[in-house]
Amino acid sequence: MAQNLVSEATWNWTRSLNDTNKAFTESAVATQERGLRYGQSVFENGLEVLKSQTQETRALTEKLVEQTHREQEAFKGLTQEAVEAYVNFVNSTFSYYRQAFGSTWSLAWQGVEAAQKMLREGVDAAQATVLESQKAVR
Repeated sequence: MAQNLVSEATWNWTRSLNDTNKAFTESAVATQERGLRYGQSVFENGLEVLKSQTQETRALTEKLVEQTHREQEAFKGLTQEAVEAYVNFVNSTFSYYRQAFGSTWSLAWQGVEAAQKMLREGVDAAQATVLESQKAVR
């Protein structure tokens, strides 16, 4: 009988240890699963934020390129108008001298053409600078 009591006590103690180990294992697995879900959630949320920021940056860059192109076109138009106005001014100024001095007209006109060439080269250089700026933005 005493042996039965010892055997039963051993059995109860073994079952208790087994139940404790099982509870500990289940708790550890549940904790690990929660940690995994949390890590996955952080990763997925991070990807969504990154994707959103990438899309917003792309849209902003496209708007910036579009605005730069508009500014370039406006600058080109203004520059051309300014050159034309200056050329017209120079032409009108020198037309008086052309009529008054005859032969000196040829020399004056060459000066106007040189000025026009320099202005056009300046406009071309300005336009090239604008294009380079636009490329740098991209």
